[in-house]
Amino acid sequence: MNGLIALLIGGVLLIIGRQFILPTIAMFEWGPELGEFEPAGYQEGNWFLWQALKWLFLPLFIIYNWSNPNDLVLEGEDHLEEGIALGEKGCKMVFYFNHSGSADVWMPQLILRIKGALNKKFRALAEMFVYVIGLKFAHHPFFGWAIKCARRIWVVPGTMLPKKRPPVSNRMARDAYITQLDRIRAVNEPARSEIAKQAKKGFWVFIAPEGTRQEDGVLGEPEEAFLQLFDLEDPDWVFVGASLAKTRNIWRKGASVFTIRPFKPVTLSICRPIHVGDLLSQAEEISSKYEITKPRAAVNLLMYTLAEPKFKNGELAECGVFAQSWEERFPLRKGTKEENEA
Repeated sequence: MNGLIALLIGGVLLIIGRQFILPTIAMFEWGPELGEFEPAGYQEGNWFLWQALKWLFLPLFIIYNWSNPNDLVLEGEDHLEEGIALGEKGCKMVFYFNHSGSADVWMPQLILRIKGALNKKFRALAEMFVYVIGLKFAHHPFFGWAIKCARRIWVVPGTMLPKKRPPVSNRMARDAYITQLDRIRAVNEPARSEIAKQAKKGFWVFIAPEGTRQEDGVLGEPEEAFLQLFDLEDPDWVFVGASLAKTRNIWRKGASVFTIRPFKPVTLSICRPIHVGDLLSQAEEISSKYEITKPRAAVNLLMYTLAEPKFKNGELAECGVFAQSWEERFPLRKGTKEENEA
């Protein structure tokens, strides 16, 4: 009898696992297939939910900072002040960061409020972010409601794109593949115009060039499609890097909600602002010298900027490939002066 009961319980748990737990894990990692009516474009945040969450957690971190004043660190305040001044002059600001853990989406705001408490503009900036978020989180049972508190623009990152093209002979799979591409375009195309629209209003675009969290906490290769979200012919774009260190210790990728350790040391290093014109001219120079496309050179330049504070702080292991020089990563273009000399 006991064996039969155990068998029935095991069967029930197996059904629950297959129907709910495993699909949820897969959805969190890769995102579901896009449906016909997916959220797209800009969505305003729920002000009441934002205030509730802010005043629930902010006092706790204030107490933590008071008892451990060296754990939360804000570096590069002069760069941030320069970026704020550019925003006040009408520049369209992008706040880009390295993505090593789920805490990356809230720690910059907390550190700006706590460590920049005496600077009114730093506190105001913490309320001026528009999050560019992967669509998979719209369907997540935990993050789905939490994200509603923030201003957001939905995108379909590279991690959610179809992994391979079905053969022409498989018409059913081919039609499903084409449908998915159409639905992806329906999300990503409005995102580009909405990003420019919100930036023009004075909001800062909050985005990770890597497109997803890095499991090992090391700077990852950025997606070239990252820059396609911006009209690079518009000279008003300015990119301000935020190099985050140690956020992975708070909540690692793939870890359970119950493993969150919110009160851990975190360093936020603000990098020098980069005007889009300077970014593209440097990328063109690098592309003419090395075997790398101009778009890829541009996004790599942004990641090298994020690596600079890690070099300075002795965190070379977190730099990944960006601990190497351009010469070490890419071969010289044939016919260049440097290639001939080599």
